[in-house]
Amino acid sequence: MDAMRDKREALLKPHEDKLNEFRKKQLNHDTEYEFAQMMAQYGEIVKNIDKDMAAYEVEYKADLEAKRLARRQMRLKQAEERKKETE
Repeated sequence: MDAMRDKREALLKPHEDKLNEFRKKQLNHDTEYEFAQMMAQYGEIVKNIDKDMAAYEVEYKADLEAKRLARRQMRLKQAEERKKETE
């Protein structure tokens, strides 16, 4: 699941960079409210990305399980055919 973590980080990086840039260059008493709004938006983005990643993970695992079952059925079928051929 390192690939999923990397994808999550890649999706969040532009937003984190924007926050850090704002914090370093523009944050003062007059812009605290704007920064708080940006942080709230970032929190929503994180929630959405995490929700999407969780849904993707469930779908990915279900797909892997389906493939595993299909391979198992294919192997069983091949074994039965070989058994019939040897009879």
